[in-house]
Amino acid sequence: MDRDLVQKLAQKHPIGDRITITVDYCCLDRNGESVDMATLRQWQDYGLVEIVATEAMEEEWDATNPNVKDKLRDQVLRLEKIFPEYPSEIGKAVIGRSAIGEGGTVRDDKDIYDYCHEFIELMFPNFASFGQGKKVSSFQDAMHVSIHYLFNRDIFLTLDSDFMRNRKKLSEKFDDLHILTPKECVSLLQEVFSCSVEGG
Repeated sequence: MDRDLVQKLAQKHPIGDRITITVDYCCLDRNGESVDMATLRQWQDYGLVEIVATEAMEEEWDATNPNVKDKLRDQVLRLEKIFPEYPSEIGKAVIGRSAIGEGGTVRDDKDIYDYCHEFIELMFPNFASFGQGKKVSSFQDAMHVSIHYLFNRDIFLTLDSDFMRNRKKLSEKFDDLHILTPKECVSLLQEVFSCSVEGG
């Protein structure tokens, strides 16, 4: 267990302040979720965590689960928010710099496209040689984690092999990016909640 991360989250989120989790597409299943995802959902119901997604993930879900878009957020994903919460072209294969509007959110003087480019370089160094389908899915993965990082959320939840394979490299580049599986997240948060109750 990463004790430094446990302490960091316990200090950042005293009891009553929810830990923010961005969930990846691969952790969601309309036909039944894992025990760990069910635990996280329960903690969400208790007000301990906030589980959200991004528009890039929503686009990916919609492409492989047609005809459920109207029910997607409330009935299927059961998510509290989708980021960004305003119209954009994020998640599309072809995007423009102004897609999220003039004066969009920035972090460390970088916007979503700056971060997306960095994540693509780190995760998909051969991106230029990919076929169109692989380019679209890789772009969506990079955009998904870029939005998570831009909005300074706590935990990026995934089972995706591209993230798992690269997470050490990503955490070295982005020191407050924490990529965990649902099982790892549950184990970590049990320690965080215990630490918070005990007062650190």
